[in-house]
Amino acid sequence: MPSSFIKVLLTFTSISPALLLLYIYRVYHEVKHLSIYVKVGSLREIEMGVENFLSIHFLLLLFLALVVAAQKIMKVAEAEFPRGRIAVGSIKSADSKFGSVITSLLFVLLKLISPDLPDWIILICFVLLGLALATISTTSFHYNVVLRVFFGYRHYEIATQGGVTYLMLSRTELINPIDISEYVQLADHMMVNIS
Repeated sequence: MPSSFIKVLLTFTSISPALLLLYIYRVYHEVKHLSIYVKVGSLREIEMGVENFLSIHFLLLLFLALVVAAQKIMKVAEAEFPRGRIAVGSIKSADSKFGSVITSLLFVLLKLISPDLPDWIILICFVLLGLALATISTTSFHYNVVLRVFFGYRHYEIATQGGVTYLMLSRTELINPIDISEYVQLADHMMVNIS
């Protein structure tokens, strides 16, 4: 059975490219202060080096953590979630539904409009928007760029013979309803093709 935690985490992964874009923006504007090493001398130098590294690269690290979380969710779902069968009436590609991608660009736009805005405020807005999307969108679809680009999942809108519409993620191309033999359910209206 799908959990609310998975739904919220998948929502955050769908808007997480904003973190990468904000990181690139930050690196571009603070290239003089970039540091990827930690000076190992005294305990205080190590502490300051780690603090400096995290303050510069935390957006990238958070993005990478969400990518890893998306991968773990998909692996656990495919291996351990109960499998089901579904009578599919129609299939159409949903890869063109870019709502979450456009929404994630709002954070970059916010930073461009107000460059002096601290990253922690944008991060709080990111969390609030992610929670709002996960709460409001019980039956809507999230095009997840992370799942598409990093893991090769295509997005399909499928309709059952009873008229219920779902988002189906699949690593293989789906053309005919018979291409779907088994699925696992990730969220209320989101499934993964296991065929």
